[in-house]
This record gives sequence, structure tokens and C-alpha cells, in this order.
Amino acid sequence: MASNRQTQTKMPEWLTYALLGIGFGIVCLAGAFFGLNLKYGWDRATKLSSDNDSLEQRIHRELYDHQQLVKEIAYYSTPSGQEVIARRKRYAKPGEIMLTVTPPKPHTKPIP
Repeated sequence: MASNRQTQTKMPEWLTYALLGIGFGIVCLAGAFFGLNLKYGWDRATKLSSDNDSLEQRIHRELYDHQQLVKEIAYYSTPSGQEVIARRKRYAKPGEIMLTVTPPKPHTKPIP
């Protein structure tokens, strides 16, 4: 009777470890590649978020300034507001006398 035993060729031990090392190296390189890409995307998202926050703050400041200007326009459109502007330009109503008061100069005494 012939033997049905097949001969198995066994892989050398060094080749097994070499293939495991190469596989582990490829996994490490792929992890580093994907990790760096992920970090780049994260940094970019952080920068864009920061830029967005500063732009939103600028928009809110400009909206506030716009509201203040609208209030000033509304005030200076009234007769009392127009009178304030005229007084700043040193206009007087007919019959009024303009009186300008300046504060006195402080006295300086020489130090003995």
C-alpha cells in the first residue's frame, strides 16, 4: 500500500518572522499616514472655527455700531437734536447773547 501522506513543505522560521515584521511595518506606516491626515484635517477645522468666531464678533460689533448710528440719526432729526448741533457750532437764537466761559488757569506756586 502506498502511503497517502502528502509532504508538506514547512516555511522557514525566519521567513515567518520577516513576513510578520513587514506586515507590522505596513500597518504602522498606514496608521501614521492616516493619523497625520486626520491631524491636518483637525487643525484646519480648528483654524476655520477660530476664524469664524472672530468674523462673528466683528459682525456683532458692526451691527451694534449701526444701531447706535441709527439712534443718533433719529435723535439729530428731531428739533431738540438739531438745536444741539447748532449750539455746538456756536449758533444762537435771535436775541440771545453767546457767553463763553473758560476755566481759570491753576495758580502755581514756586517750591521754596
